[in-house]
Amino acid sequence: MLFQAYRIRVQIIVEGQGLAGGDLEVRQERTDGEIFVTISQMHPPGTQPSPQPFKQRLFLEGAFPPGKYTLRVNDYATTFQVR
Repeated sequence: MLFQAYRIRVQIIVEGQGLAGGDLEVRQERTDGEIFVTISQMHPPGTQPSPQPFKQRLFLEGAFPPGKYTLRVNDYATTFQVR
């Protein structure tokens, strides 16, 4: 009998305050049980964008075998477990 292991993909929802008209840049890094997500925003020079709330869904890169993980998004950190 052949068993196949399925690994989980993880999706996060990020909500925050951004600036209207800017492009979001998302970078991800991963080391063992820690995932680092950096979100920044770029604006054209000389513009004065107004504050605007945003909500973004992101898939974390790679597959997640069972275990405990620490997720760090900019200055926010939380833990989660895949079973």
